[in-house]
Amino acid sequence: MKNIVIVGASGFAREIKWIVDRINEVEPCWNFLGYIDSHIGDDRVIGDDEYLLQYPQELSVAIAIADTKQRQRLAKMYRQNSRLEFPNLIDPDVIMSESVSVGKGNLICAGSVLTVNIDIGDFCIINLNCTVGHECVFEDFVTVSPGANISGNVRLSQGVNVGTGTRIIQGRCVGANTIVGAGAVINRDMPGDCTVAGVPAKIIKDRRT
Repeated sequence: MKNIVIVGASGFAREIKWIVDRINEVEPCWNFLGYIDSHIGDDRVIGDDEYLLQYPQELSVAIAIADTKQRQRLAKMYRQNSRLEFPNLIDPDVIMSESVSVGKGNLICAGSVLTVNIDIGDFCIINLNCTVGHECVFEDFVTVSPGANISGNVRLSQGVNVGTGTRIIQGRCVGANTIVGAGAVINRDMPGDCTVAGVPAKIIKDRRT
């Protein structure tokens, strides 16, 4: 069994601990050491960022931080310690074909379905009960909130954050770092560095200017 820690101590971090437990119920893989967080006074927390940067042995790390920019910052920082590795944690309940390609550091939660010929980059989060259709591409650090339905041939560029209950129509592309509001319906391509919301989705904030 490999030692693993979870970065964060929020409710989402505890949900990722649940995935670890559920994986171990199927096949014992992980020895959970504790959470990594700046609030080290919490008895569940065994250390902060410096603890990981100085860790002297091989250690698996799950970054359970939903905020995309913070997750990017932490991943870059932790890579300074070559002993750290970033496994994919995929709930045993997830349905996905063998043709799904998954990078590293991804967290995929229970109830999600990923069909065929899908390419998932690094450090993505696919939360509870999402569907991802054929030939989708998720670049690095994509976050998909619970209950999103993503049709086939969709591209989510780096750092996209998809809100709860979003629907994305087949063949659409969402540009890098765009935030999609909860319940939005994406029926056309969206540029990067924007916030979009509504049915159909429209740009409500443009960070490109």
